[in-house]
Amino acid sequence: MAWSGLACGGDDGGSQAWAPTGGASGDSGGVTDTADSSGDGATGGAACEPGEVAPCLCPDGLSLGEQQCGDELTFGACECEGEGESTGDPMPPLPAEVCYLGEDRSGTTCLPLVAFYADLPDGYAYPPGVRADGQDRPPLGLVDIQDVSPTLLLAPNFALEELAQLEVGRWAVIQPHAVASLQAMRDAAGSIGVLTGYRSPAANAAAGGDLYERYQYGDGFDLEPHAASVAVLSDLCVQQGGAVMNLGTHLHCELSSVPLDEAF
Repeated sequence: MAWSGLACGGDDGGSQAWAPTGGASGDSGGVTDTADSSGDGATGGAACEPGEVAPCLCPDGLSLGEQQCGDELTFGACECEGEGESTGDPMPPLPAEVCYLGEDRSGTTCLPLVAFYADLPDGYAYPPGVRADGQDRPPLGLVDIQDVSPTLLLAPNFALEELAQLEVGRWAVIQPHAVASLQAMRDAAGSIGVLTGYRSPAANAAAGGDLYERYQYGDGFDLEPHAASVAVLSDLCVQQGGAVMNLGTHLHCELSSVPLDEAF
């Protein structure tokens, strides 16, 4: 599956809030011109060198184990010291907040972050991660948007309500690197409407989304151009390290090739 271009509307008007529209999900790639919005989910383990060892998150959600590269040149299951036991290498504590560019691009616009680790709230039952790079693992923390103004600018042209909405749930995942990439694309292409931002797993299932849709991880967006062509936006998304699916009048852009931000 393939991908390319992204940006957002903000103060130019015409931006749309979250809507349960279908979208595509997948790994990074090129550009596909199709009106089919269904994705084929996550792929298996990443390629590796024989004998290579990498850290991984244990089932307790609080400690790190190891996964080893097997004969098929993919990482095997995460090995921990014992079921339900700590490995002695605990996960570092999550910060109390996560910060974004903000209106002035200073990186000091912050939202409260709550650490859940393995005990996520109802409606946030993420599927188990299957990618060796950990990009589809369940989040360890979620942003609390309940007492935050929906008009708060997380970037000069991106308000909170464009990327996550309380109607979907009190908690959200909004990757700071993805917001920064959206703003960079918006700077280059002008106004864009965000058709779909963050979805909780329950909201994603209700919308008919695939199990590993990137909306759930805070780095996948459906976007509608207001000032540039879909092709131009596709190129901009790819320039930001993203993957794009062309959906005709709009596109789906995923920035999942960039490592998840430490807060999540």
